Amino acid sequence: MDDVEYIMSHLENFSLNPVDVHVCQRIKKRRLALKMSRKTFAQKLNLTVEEVKKYESGMKRVSASRLWDFSQILGMPTDYFYADMDDETKSLSPRFVYPDEDLFWKKIRLCQEPCDPMHRFETLQLVHSYYKLRNRKAAYYFLLMLRELNRDKKQANKRQTTDIW
Repeated sequence: MDDVEYIMSHLENFSLNPVDVHVCQRIKKRRLALKMSRKTFAQKLNLTVEEVKKYESGMKRVSASRLWDFSQILGMPTDYFYADMDDETKSLSPRFVYPDEDLFWKKIRLCQEPCDPMHRFETLQLVHSYYKLRNRKAAYYFLLMLRELNRDKKQANKRQTTDIW
């Protein structure tokens, strides 16, 4: 059983995406074309031979930074690893799993807009800006102002509901 059959037979068990498998196969293909041993490749990457084997077999996902390292050592641009991908593999990309494009983008937005406000980008900007204030007295008054604005908003909402009745 060759690597491709092995990977495909274990695809469901490990939830590997065929696009990831394609990239891993291209890494191995290029390494072999350069007649570079796994040991040499691993040394250049500061990895173990076992880690390289996991990358090449698709058992370990390749991050963007790791793909950049591979491309530098193998002397190829990063788009090389995506080249020659067949239509079936492309169709199994996560963005094609949802035939309804609107549904796909709604799910993406949900992932980007977490329910916890502490994970929102504007919250992080606000906290970062607050702690950058050198005048701690001004920072304290800024915090009081935000609390007051929030309190006023709550009271305004209460007034609106009581005015209706």
